[in-house]
Amino acid sequence: MLGYVQYVVDLLFVYKYGRQRCLDYYNTFENIDRVIGMPYYNEIKRSVTKICFFFILIGSVYFISDYTALVLLYGWFISAVHSIDYIYTVIKILSALDGIAHFIQVKFRLKRIGDVLQDYYNSVASLPGMRKDVISKTDSTTTVCLSNRWKLELLDTIGYSRTKTILRLSKCYLLLLEQCDYVNGMFGFRVPFHKSNLFTILLSTAMKVVNYSSILLCGIHCCERTYKQTDRILRCIDHLMANKIISPESHEALKELRELVISRPVRFNAVHFYTLDYATMLAMASAIVTYTIILLQNMQ
Repeated sequence: MLGYVQYVVDLLFVYKYGRQRCLDYYNTFENIDRVIGMPYYNEIKRSVTKICFFFILIGSVYFISDYTALVLLYGWFISAVHSIDYIYTVIKILSALDGIAHFIQVKFRLKRIGDVLQDYYNSVASLPGMRKDVISKTDSTTTVCLSNRWKLELLDTIGYSRTKTILRLSKCYLLLLEQCDYVNGMFGFRVPFHKSNLFTILLSTAMKVVNYSSILLCGIHCCERTYKQTDRILRCIDHLMANKIISPESHEALKELRELVISRPVRFNAVHFYTLDYATMLAMASAIVTYTIILLQNMQ
């Protein structure tokens, strides 16, 4: 019941105080898209849809197994009363999906910035002695096939003023950092508490662990894929500055963008308590395994 009260209070505060901030958040994305162009809307939709189907599958297996265990152990009436708890679980799953969708939004904006830099790399002449196209050969990040309209607009923008284009990318990156701060604040503050039923059978408990572990793994995996786009941007800038013939103004603008990305990398966190990445996940798993072993030894 405490969990339901918390979410009702959250909804009231969001409705009263958070509407304008939410509108500003999405308007910022529109401003970024107008500057860099955004051909990845279908990719974003497909990514979110895949994650939704994955969570529907995992959640369905968990609900069915847990409800079956309760029916076999306690009968239909108690199982029906306990099924109210599933609504709270669905709320937490939807909250996690919402956060993952925001991670994906930031990821594809960073990917677009990387596309602009990679196209810049391909459009300028190489330094004498450079025979290998490093970026095209080693870039492991998959890129969708852009239509001719997007390609022409991108080339026209770079050809018009490369230095101004790089400066606009720096502004877009700063706006993305502000978007990350919004996501970190909105999704890192509420810490859900859920008391597991200790009297259900092992299958129900195992599926509950799988369900919540899947949410955690999927969210951290999306965060790591977003961080890789930052690495791609840095790789493009490094090869542009080292291997291509560019003007001093463009070189200085690229240097400033590189320093900005290095000094303020895109990171998602829980109100700055911890960063969502594989290292944190490994530390959590190690702590859980260690204290579980200690608990089992004390029980013996």
